[in-house]
Amino acid sequence: GINMKRRCFALLTAAICLTSLPVATVSVGNSISVCADTVEYETISVDGLIYEVLFDESLLLVGVEDKDTVAITLPATVNGRKIQIHSSDIDEVFSKCSKLESISVEEGNENYFSHDGVLYERTPDYVELLCYPKAKAGSYDIPEGVNYVAEYAFANCKGLTKVTIPDSMLEISDYAFLNCTNLKVISGAAPLEHMNVIDGCKSLTHLELKKDLESSYINLNIYLDDFPALKELIVSDDIETGSNGVTIRDCPSLTTLDISKIVMKGINGRVMISQCDSLTELKLPNVSPSDEYLSAYDGVRVYIQSCPQLKSISVPDTTELLKNMTINACPSLLELQIPNNNFRFLSSV
Repeated sequence: GINMKRRCFALLTAAICLTSLPVATVSVGNSISVCADTVEYETISVDGLIYEVLFDESLLLVGVEDKDTVAITLPATVNGRKIQIHSSDIDEVFSKCSKLESISVEEGNENYFSHDGVLYERTPDYVELLCYPKAKAGSYDIPEGVNYVAEYAFANCKGLTKVTIPDSMLEISDYAFLNCTNLKVISGAAPLEHMNVIDGCKSLTHLELKKDLESSYINLNIYLDDFPALKELIVSDDIETGSNGVTIRDCPSLTTLDISKIVMKGINGRVMISQCDSLTELKLPNVSPSDEYLSAYDGVRVYIQSCPQLKSISVPDTTELLKNMTINACPSLLELQIPNNNFRFLSSV
């Protein structure tokens, strides 16, 4: 992902600096220790913010002195030195600032800006949301034009109730919404590859998913302990699943499940929908084995069981074949829609 690319670039830059300077001239501030695996930088504190002094004399933000502060202002420069923030380390910088409500950025900062108290990075190629303050409460609309959300950007924001995702969003990194226990709605399609993006979001009721920039795959396995309040799950973009297929089990509040845009192209797999007590409408994934797998195709098995309120099941029109479909303990089922043209089961229903 983009975080890893930037991290590798930073390490490469540091390596170039080390190899291009004579050892005797490598010095930053008072002292530096260089060994095979680690580099220790001088640390300074300015206006309550803690920085490391890097080889090029720029400053890397690494922490905050007062963990009880409610507002932070990132300066444009510090004594003429540019400021850097590594998005992969952003949680370590602000993780203990549990009372932080606002992050502002001084005018003139070339790389960072603030929108409604939230910290962003701007480059010629992208805009990334870096940090949402831990104590900032209510709903938040991410502005149109933002492309990425950093790892842990919203983590442990207990007062966050709703987030709106813009159409410009390309990727939401792992654990971005970790333990946002009062987050009820993510509005707009969220591009993510792993469900760990929303780990611990126990109050989430609505989720719409689309593919992210780096991958066209998603690992969609949802259980009761993950999202007990989830009522609606929609996939709005063509996304392939991994070999494990799809499992959605023990989701007592789920009423609508539309995963018809999920594409299963492998030689086998399983769709398991079970013990969803409130589910009334189910749209199954699109099973379309690619030509390279067709000769060895063993079939996708569909299991639907113990969904007492389920009234309608539909198979996408583009699905041509399934191994079988097993339906148990769904007494309210009234409608099973399957494609009219060329569709077949490889074994009995």
